[in-house]
Amino acid sequence: MKILEIFFKESSSEFTDLIKYYIDLITPEFLRQIIEQIERNESIIIETKEEIIETYKTHRVSLIEIYDEEIKKGDNHAR
Repeated sequence: MKILEIFFKESSSEFTDLIKYYIDLITPEFLRQIIEQIERNESIIIETKEEIIETYKTHRVSLIEIYDEEIKKGDNHAR
């Protein structure tokens, strides 16, 4: 997460906005749909599906918090 903080501080808004776009796009439900589609198409069962989704939820919240904190600071050097 520290690397992401540095990325947000040092990158231009087009890159940080792109990260935010993907954070918003890949919701836990969207991730669930992707996993289920993989299971259907590949005829496999991903036994850790719920664990993957819960881990993603936790990390997604952290990503949003880091993004919001760094953007609110307004000290993005590359902007």
